[in-house]
Amino acid sequence: MGWPNAWSAFRVVKEVYADDTTVENHGGMFGIGEANTAYAKYFIGNSYLKPLTNPNETVFVANVTFEPGCRNNWHVHHATSGGGQLLLCVDGEGWYQEEGKEPQSLKAGDIVAIPAGVKHWHGAKANSWFSHLAVECPGENTSNEWFEPVDDEHYPKRKLKGEKHHKKNNINNNMNLQLACILRYNRLCCRRNNTSDRQYRNGLQNSGFNK
Repeated sequence: MGWPNAWSAFRVVKEVYADDTTVENHGGMFGIGEANTAYAKYFIGNSYLKPLTNPNETVFVANVTFEPGCRNNWHVHHATSGGGQLLLCVDGEGWYQEEGKEPQSLKAGDIVAIPAGVKHWHGAKANSWFSHLAVECPGENTSNEWFEPVDDEHYPKRKLKGEKHHKKNNINNNMNLQLACILRYNRLCCRRNNTSDRQYRNGLQNSGFNK
């Protein structure tokens, strides 16, 4: 589609989402997807899934969205080598916890690297929708094993000690964050395709993204 049109598209997406304050905006710029009925038995509350790549062609990436209070069961990503999962948080606020450790507060822009063999769970905070990209790391003999739910007694309902309260994200700022991630990735692709840094900077300026 060419550089000028590509950067213009980024600017249009940014402006559209900046004005969108409806409930349909859940899921961030990737969208909420469909109800995650296939894995509903492994969740407390409703979750939504939007696959972004074809696992038969490349690494599988999906946008997972949790309604407030929704979380998945304790589970483990198994692999004889490699494997594991990356969580790239894109919208709202949530929790991640490994067995034997304190819950970790998550917000848009946070990244969690989950090694294979580690028992864990993740989901939304009680008063916030939450979306993250789930990236399945390549490995050998990979599989998932599901365990017990995170019941209300063990699910964190209050702020952690020392945790600052995050106000509801301004949608425009959140879109800037998500677009920044895309542009960084795009820049890496440009370098592989021998696109100069000058072309990249001109694209940024023309898009209005760096204003």
